[in-house]
Amino acid sequence: MLEAVELLASTNLFLLAFSVLIFDIPRYTLSLVSLALSGFWRRTDRPPEGNASVSVIIPTFNGASGLAPTIASLHRQTLRPVEIIVVDDGSTDDTRAVAERARAGSGQHGDLPWHALWP
Repeated sequence: MLEAVELLASTNLFLLAFSVLIFDIPRYTLSLVSLALSGFWRRTDRPPEGNASVSVIIPTFNGASGLAPTIASLHRQTLRPVEIIVVDDGSTDDTRAVAERARAGSGQHGDLPWHALWP
């Protein structure tokens, strides 16, 4: 270890900086540029092709205020869910009523299968 320190101390600092510039910086620069380009080429605004399917499970407890916006957001996704499952853990607010209203209104969104689990 001491020999390496002595070698570095006796080395011309300009040559040391030049070798870092030549060998280390391009290695990192090229990897970052290739990573950015691969992300750009893969980026797409289209929904995924193939047989992709999504089932959404929404666990809730006294979450009536957030349930309707959550379900509305699911209907706006580019890859729509195959089914929506609402799991209520004994809520004391109107979570069940909100879920039932959303279930009744699911016909306007393409008849998604619904499952609601109550205690």
